[in-house]
Amino acid sequence: MTDLFGGAAPYYARYRAGHGEPAIEQLAMTFGDDRTVLDLGCGPGTVAIPLARRVREVLAVDPAWEQVTVTEVLVARRPPA
Repeated sequence: MTDLFGGAAPYYARYRAGHGEPAIEQLAMTFGDDRTVLDLGCGPGTVAIPLARRVREVLAVDPAWEQVTVTEVLVARRPPA
């Protein structure tokens, strides 16, 4: 299989637009604050990172290891209260 996104991780992390606060808030309300959420194809964490502040934890997975490591998103967890 060809690596279609090889070398793109730094550009995703820097230039990819976020999803906006209303979208993240809707996801958080849908899942609930005591849930673990799986973000498949997380890229640089544009959903995982902000969502982790509102749910118990987010497991971020991407087939391109470079995408995950560029922002060091392995497991994002809400800080303890």
